[in-house]
Amino acid sequence: MKNKYSQKQRDIERSVEQNADVKGTDNSESRAKLPEEAWEKMYKALYDYYFGRIDFLSLLDRYEEIVGIKKTPYPQK
Repeated sequence: MKNKYSQKQRDIERSVEQNADVKGTDNSESRAKLPEEAWEKMYKALYDYYFGRIDFLSLLDRYEEIVGIKKTPYPQK
């Protein structure tokens, strides 16, 4: 009797192998490289969010500042 888990595992591995040859899904060449200090700042901001020091929108604001994305005004109701 064959193990169902091993069959499922082989199916998963097979699907990963099939999808590994798909081209055009990884845009690593076109992505901007961030300096190490930017990653550290983002990591610290994530910790501030995790420990409740800032809310989610503040986390996004910090990420926008660190990465240098133009701020978009929030829609007014």
